[in-house]
Amino acid sequence: MSDQAIAAHYQSGLEGCGPTRTPTLTRTPTATLTRTLTATATQTPTPTLTRTMVPTPTAAPGILDPGQVTAWPATSGQVPVTGSAGGAPPNAQIAITNQRTGDTVVVIANADGSFSMAIVAQIDDRLTFSINNGAPTVVAVLPPDPSLVAPAIDRSVATTAFDATTFLYTGPLAIQSGVAPGTIVAAQAAVIRGAVIDRNGAPLTGVQVSVLNHPEYGVTYSRLDGAFDLAVNGGAALVLEYSKAGTLAAQRSIEPAQQAFSFAPAVALIAPDLQVTAVQLTTDAPPQVAAGSMVSDAAGTRQAVALVPAGTTAALVFANGSTSAATSLNVRLTEYTVGVTGPQAMPAALPPSSAYTYAFELSADEAFATGAARVQLSQPLPVYIDNFLGFPVGMDVPVGSYDRTQAAWLPADNGRVLRVISVSGGVAQLDVTGDGIADDDATLASFGITLSERQQVALRFGAGQSFWRVALTYFSRWDCNWPGGAPLDAGPPNVPLPSGVDERTHLDDADSAGDLVVQNQALRQRVALTGMPFTLTYESDRQLDRTTLNSLAIPLSGASVPASLTGIDLVIHVAGREFRQSFPPAPNQSTTFTWDGRDAYGRLVQGRQPVSVDVQFVYPRVYQAPAIDRQAFAQISGVPLSGVITPRGGIISARRFDGLLGGWDAKEEGLGGWSLDVQRSYDPVSGAMSGGDGTQQTREQVDAVISTVAGGPINVGEGLAHEGDAATSVRLSDPRGITVAADGTVYFLDASLNRVFRISPDGRMWTVAGGGPVAGDIDPTTGQAPLALRVDLGSVNGLNNPEGLALGPDHALYLTGEFRVRRIDLITSVVTRVAGSNDRTQVCGRNESGTQCGDGGPATLARLRGPSGIAVTADGTIYLADSSRVRVIGADGIIRTIAGGGGNGSDGIPAAQSTFFNPDMDVVAAADGTLYVASGFQQVRRIAPDGKVYTVAGTGNQGDSGDGLSALQAQFIAPRGLALTPDGRLVIVDSNANKVRVLSTDGIITAVAGGGSTLGDLGPAPAAQLNFPLRAAVAPDGSVYISDDSNRRIRKVRSPLPGFAGLGDFVIASRDGREFY
Repeated sequence: MSDQAIAAHYQSGLEGCGPTRTPTLTRTPTATLTRTLTATATQTPTPTLTRTMVPTPTAAPGILDPGQVTAWPATSGQVPVTGSAGGAPPNAQIAITNQRTGDTVVVIANADGSFSMAIVAQIDDRLTFSINNGAPTVVAVLPPDPSLVAPAIDRSVATTAFDATTFLYTGPLAIQSGVAPGTIVAAQAAVIRGAVIDRNGAPLTGVQVSVLNHPEYGVTYSRLDGAFDLAVNGGAALVLEYSKAGTLAAQRSIEPAQQAFSFAPAVALIAPDLQVTAVQLTTDAPPQVAAGSMVSDAAGTRQAVALVPAGTTAALVFANGSTSAATSLNVRLTEYTVGVTGPQAMPAALPPSSAYTYAFELSADEAFATGAARVQLSQPLPVYIDNFLGFPVGMDVPVGSYDRTQAAWLPADNGRVLRVISVSGGVAQLDVTGDGIADDDATLASFGITLSERQQVALRFGAGQSFWRVALTYFSRWDCNWPGGAPLDAGPPNVPLPSGVDERTHLDDADSAGDLVVQNQALRQRVALTGMPFTLTYESDRQLDRTTLNSLAIPLSGASVPASLTGIDLVIHVAGREFRQSFPPAPNQSTTFTWDGRDAYGRLVQGRQPVSVDVQFVYPRVYQAPAIDRQAFAQISGVPLSGVITPRGGIISARRFDGLLGGWDAKEEGLGGWSLDVQRSYDPVSGAMSGGDGTQQTREQVDAVISTVAGGPINVGEGLAHEGDAATSVRLSDPRGITVAADGTVYFLDASLNRVFRISPDGRMWTVAGGGPVAGDIDPTTGQAPLALRVDLGSVNGLNNPEGLALGPDHALYLTGEFRVRRIDLITSVVTRVAGSNDRTQVCGRNESGTQCGDGGPATLARLRGPSGIAVTADGTIYLADSSRVRVIGADGIIRTIAGGGGNGSDGIPAAQSTFFNPDMDVVAAADGTLYVASGFQQVRRIAPDGKVYTVAGTGNQGDSGDGLSALQAQFIAPRGLALTPDGRLVIVDSNANKVRVLSTDGIITAVAGGGSTLGDLGPAPAAQLNFPLRAAVAPDGSVYISDDSNRRIRKVRSPLPGFAGLGDFVIASRDGREFY
């Protein structure tokens, strides 16, 4: 089991997915010992239902059981309504009325109380059922509760997420509709669970949930409890879209794990502000005012007021780029950040560096009605927001907007905190510098404040009032947030691993009689079968009532806790279920958790199941001063704000433990809890083989093995020879940057061959880019951006010595070279430059500042010094290890330096003041906003979301020692490559030591590959020879791929026990190697 230190925004309010109902399941045990896995999802067509009108019988009024009635799916305006046996009294007359339309249909129940009919309806309609003119019962046109329709689990084999959840998107009552056949791949299957609420925290029904840019996943809808389940392929970042008529849409990013359930945080959808203002938008229109409603909550009272300048015009901009002039608009200003559900109501999750403060939507009814993407204004629109939190006058207000198409926050020009000093002659005298004195006209004009605006302020506001003034050029979802972090004494929980997890990961240790398995505290009995060479085995820890395997003893706090701690939250996820509990901020606390062995739909599962335990320390957030930048949104300064400013929400510093819970229930093998000694059952997800003789073999018991996946005796040479050959038959030259896609495809680049290659999941190799004549941005033969196979990656005018490689959420590869960064669209093969200059002489000098090298401007105009490592996050943000600096390119294409360039190597200081030096350094980004940097000086450093830098590995002295100890005691020779595993461990490639090491989340470092004297393929990875490894990448299944440079190979480190195999057979050796299964 491992733990992960993470930081996230604290969001109060509903996060669970509602209760589940447990159906009664009847199963017949089976002794089948083989299993065939299938990835084919069969779509069952919806039957054609015929409605028959019959006379009304004479009967007493009855009661309908709504739990026996289904009104789903809603297709083509018709909704089939079915009642199962016992749903209504026998032969009863049932009148069904659509409350929205008033239409009524009458049907007569069958003798067993079942019935079926169809009625015109749509999603979220309410149908009223009246039996024999009795009291009405209401049923919603919504997906059924999955726990009521989920089929029984086959417990003769290990339960997998794919097998357990195909019912969600197949069959006549599919909860998720429109899933293209074959979309969900067995090995990648995942299910996202979440919930939708309204402004008051009540469940919100009928909300459509889909995946941005992935129509193949179809849609689902929130149910009566507000919950939803959405099946997808895991292993890559996805953006969920939430929409319902009459509400403002929302998005949330999530990276679901493969073969597992993942949980999306609760989302609140809110209605647009009821206050609407008709605004004329013509060149002769006078100044106008549009205001949102006055809002009050525990944070204070505020209102957003837009002062529309005279002569402002507007255009509706559509997704295809076309525009339409709008001469008038009905304008609304709707605040998201209201009350306890404010965090859940945000249009999207905030960047980790941005502290939850205030967000609103500037919208026009006409844009919603026409489907316009946005409204563009002819001049800036000043919006005044009450300074309800008391930020100092004269301070910048960081401002950003959320773009739903890019699914990203985009920085905008800063606003300003100002105060109305007085009103004189109908003109407001304003202080924008914070000295308490009204500023002159020239100063105000430098902030874009005109005389006309000051006159409007004088009419609307009074002396002494303070506001945040922001100037907006288009309608969007706007956010005014200061940066923030945790208090100085904050830290993650200082607790050890929970006990009770992975109890059977050790070797069996039976007593001399073989009747007691000591370490498992289990009783084992064996009985020989007369006349047969087999025995039956009974083991007590393979029975359903073995609660030890389903229990965790969880430490929550150590001997002391930080003084600023406000609470401790515990969140446990297992088998699609979420368990939450809160505890006081006290030391020496622990708790026990026992799982009942059932999944999200109330069914008993078979085999070990992934479990995650999050122990969360909750702290008040501390605001920081804005960064010194014209567009400071989401940038960390590291400078706490002095004075008393009440923060909104909190911040979580957590430790996550991932492991396995549960065990094998032998009763489902059909022999009353006994097993044949020759029988073997294998769980491909958790990697456990249970023997009928009572033994167990797990992934944790054996060393990882190493193999070669690319590189061999044949020289590729120039051109495109050997396309589609086995990757192990192709000789490489200088493999460097490497990355792995969710489907297992491996991409890597060869700096000497100057090409990017792809290894398909079946082991064949193809050229992705390189080998062409085009060194610049334009292919002279087409006049357009070049295609990947036309690009020259090798010459001094090309990329020249490509180094780093990353896969973005936009299905594109990003690669670094000597002085620029390029993007390869994997769908169109078009190559574009995203950073750096085409002029090789325009290189950033070692002693030049970030500003001198283009910071604050377009990345394509910036000068780079030597970009090597690269990371791309789920929102498209790009991080570059550029020689002695770490630079970031936002979704708006602007580049900035966030670390390095200073002269301080200490811990706990702002990253911008720190020093890094390593021309080959690497960078990797965690989901919580943490960056890890192979910084040189034989160390690996961490840049926290609050902008502070800390050492996580290495003493700073050169050497090769410390395995099994704290990483802070370890020595490196030249750490170059970094990668993160799905469970949060950090992979570190020490090139000169010829080793790959892993830093676990409890701070212990261990060598996992390298150090041997022979190549060692198919043997233990720690005994294999690596020869100047440079980079590493981690697949969704946890396998580690290494660019073994001087061995001219791509190597793979994995467990010898196979993972989820999908279709096909596989072989597993016994622990002693004498048998194969």
